Amino acid sequence: MAKPHVTGFGLLFLTREPLADIATYAKVADDEGLHSFWLAEGPHWFRNFGGEIRGALTTAAHVAAATKRIRIGIGIVSPYLRHPTVLAMEAGTLDEMSNHRLIFGLGVSKTGV
Repeated sequence: MAKPHVTGFGLLFLTREPLADIATYAKVADDEGLHSFWLAEGPHWFRNFGGEIRGALTTAAHVAAATKRIRIGIGIVSPYLRHPTVLAMEAGTLDEMSNHRLIFGLGVSKTGV
C-alpha cells in the first residue's frame, strides 16, 4: 500500500497587511519549515474591513524576494479583474522569479458581491 502524500501546513494572509509585516511573517514561516505562505486577494473583503488593497501577485513577488524555500500560494485571483492572458504572463514570471515555488489559484470567488 502506498503512503499518503502529506504536504504540510501553511499560513494565509490578506493582502491588506503592511508589506513589511507580510515579508517578516513569510520569512519566519520559511525559516520554521512551513510548506506554504498564501495570499488572499479579495476586493470584496476590503469593504468590510477597511484599509488598503494590494494586488496578490505583486505582494507575492515581495514574499518571493524575502524567502528561499517556502511555496507561495495565491488564493484566488479573479479572471474578471484582470484578463486571463495577463494573469498567465504574471503567474509565469512570478513562478520563474520564485524558483518555481508558486501555487496559483484562479477563480471567481465573490467578486462584485
